[in-house]
Amino acid sequence: MAIQELSKEEINVVAGGLVLLGLDLGAILNALLTPIINIVVAVLNTVANVVAAVGTLVGNLLTSVNNVLVGLGL
Repeated sequence: MAIQELSKEEINVVAGGLVLLGLDLGAILNALLTPIINIVVAVLNTVANVVAAVGTLVGNLLTSVNNVLVGLGL
């Protein structure tokens, strides 16, 4: 059947079906991607926390070394 043979009502039904299909695909993608994105965010937050902790430890160590050197008069 050629497109010219479709009535206005049939075109509306097809268009409505395509919109619903799009909404369904959007919901499916959202349901699949949301947990993955949450996991990635959690991993990145953990990495950021580890980097911050290591930075704090290194900073404290350097401060201690500096205090020892100052105490020794170097």
